[in-house]
Amino acid sequence: TEINRFTILQIMTWSRIASLATIAFLCLCRPLPAAERVQIVYGVDAPPIEQHAAKELGEQFKRLFENVETEVVASPQPHPGTTVFVGSPATNRNIARLFVNWPAVSDQGIVIQSIPEHQIYAVGGGSPPATLWAAYELGHRLGIRYLPRGDMYPLEKKPFSLAGTDTVMEPQLRSRTWRTINDFAIGPESWGIDEQRSHLR
Repeated sequence: TEINRFTILQIMTWSRIASLATIAFLCLCRPLPAAERVQIVYGVDAPPIEQHAAKELGEQFKRLFENVETEVVASPQPHPGTTVFVGSPATNRNIARLFVNWPAVSDQGIVIQSIPEHQIYAVGGGSPPATLWAAYELGHRLGIRYLPRGDMYPLEKKPFSLAGTDTVMEPQLRSRTWRTINDFAIGPESWGIDEQRSHLR
């Protein structure tokens, strides 16, 4: 009888282990959710700074969102995900075609607009440099903080969403400067050229 009890306990233990193993196997073998595909499109003849803005958005999205695939291209391709157009009606004909009510902004004004029902967004401004500023403004609204020592990202990635980021902005001060001579030993005047480039970047 003791042997029978021991045998029964062994069978029950192994049954539980087998059940747990089966559950674990099923959990591990479940298909992962499909990655969110985001296509970032700059104009065919876009200036280099706008192409750079598109690439910056692609890198930011990868670090901000979980399970996202970004593709930076000059011509949009049919796909089931989100499309972000970079530039302005003057530099990206897709923006001119889709965003017919593009706001009038100065050469320093920035624009982030959306057609949410079609998962279409536009990030741009009144000039190519303003388009780059718009890309960073979008990053700021998504949680990035740009500091002299480096860009700080949120600790945890989130599901992909650009909801609530629409804006039109103009600077209150048109002059944007960085003084490289501050007249003290640890100031920028003591930096080498690589440090200056890194900071201005």
